[in-house]
Amino acid sequence: MKILMVQLPTSHLGAGERVYPLGLSRLSSLVPVKIQKQVLDMNIHPDPWVELKILLKETTPKIVVLSFRNIDPLAGHQASYLSSLKTAANLTRNLVPDARILAGGPGFSIFAKRLMQEVPQIDIGLKGEGELVFPRLLSQNLDLKDIPGILWRDAGLLYSNSPGSKISMDDLPSMDLVSFSPRDYTRGNAYVAAMGIE
Repeated sequence: MKILMVQLPTSHLGAGERVYPLGLSRLSSLVPVKIQKQVLDMNIHPDPWVELKILLKETTPKIVVLSFRNIDPLAGHQASYLSSLKTAANLTRNLVPDARILAGGPGFSIFAKRLMQEVPQIDIGLKGEGELVFPRLLSQNLDLKDIPGILWRDAGLLYSNSPGSKISMDDLPSMDLVSFSPRDYTRGNAYVAAMGIE
């Protein structure tokens, strides 16, 4: 099985602000070695949509994870990033129609139900902390009604499961520093810190 993990834009393109994808990096560390993994942080590429298109076409992943960190941009710009979530989901569905599309992240969690309604291409939404349930979502055969903290679709209907247990800070998985190298985030920021605090 193949998986593509994508950090969607978190700052106005061209602003030069790069924030390490802490949550996605932690989830990436939970992907079993038997799954072929590709990652893309759209914030570190000058033309990120071309990069996403190439990766989708070349890897034809079975699972695509879209991490939506910000509903609005950093660096003092006034805009909404809903269009980047919609565009990424549409591009994925058009180029890899059979892929399971997962979405999550802080921006997603704030408006999870509304975003699932606005972006019907998303199959499963992770609301809140995803570290405990994410490995279960990589299974071939899913019983979605038993997985806490997710939103999912069945026969055109949207379901929202109750939240699960909170994860202890002591149990957070390590970051995947190979797939997401901190060196890519060490220069250029004028507005925000390159590494967040969890």
